Amino acid sequence: MRHPFRIIGCLLLLFTAAACASGAPADIKAQALVDQSKATIELFKARPKDSTALFNAALRDAKGIMIFPDLFEAAVGVGGQGGSGVMVTRDANGTWGYPAFYRMSGGSLGIQLGAQSSDVMFLLMTDSAVRSVINNPAQFALGAQATFGELGGGKSSGTTLGGSDIIGFTRGSGIFVGGAFSGAYVSSQPNLDHAYYQNGGATPTSILIDHQVANPDADGLRRALVVQ
Repeated sequence: MRHPFRIIGCLLLLFTAAACASGAPADIKAQALVDQSKATIELFKARPKDSTALFNAALRDAKGIMIFPDLFEAAVGVGGQGGSGVMVTRDANGTWGYPAFYRMSGGSLGIQLGAQSSDVMFLLMTDSAVRSVINNPAQFALGAQATFGELGGGKSSGTTLGGSDIIGFTRGSGIFVGGAFSGAYVSSQPNLDHAYYQNGGATPTSILIDHQVANPDADGLRRALVVQ
């Protein structure tokens, strides 16, 4: 059994780090999320071939993707999760565009034993899934409609892609799967959108649907999303 004081100490360190990060200028925080998201994609793609076949197949066909590089949950038996990330969609030519910024929170990530952290990605396989996130983020409950594949154990689950609007992938110790995301929701972070594009009019729609803004510092992430 884990020592309770050790768990509390780890939580304090994590919350302190989060507080420091939250005090950084918005453009720096946004770029850090973009860089972390790129690293997450590269880590997923660098795993053994048999463990990434499902992921690569889904990414190749996806209309959009949400990447949460460090989704955190804490406490025992209590939903205390949260984390920031990015969403990227394809343009009319099928090319990956530039990121908008989101946060996941609310609901419950299921039974929790201590503190856990994991990279989580949601591949949006249809245009309707993309628009659901953009138009109704607060109502975009994650759970029943999401099919999950695990990469945390070094191999993918037996999940298939057939008919799923959303396919989730996780990596890290303490994998969150299935109903673990029930009741969680996402919300946009306009302060990060505005800061990253130096444009007070940047919105999820202008970034993800109309593709009206760009930041070359996100080109590395865009390249990482391409499946050869």
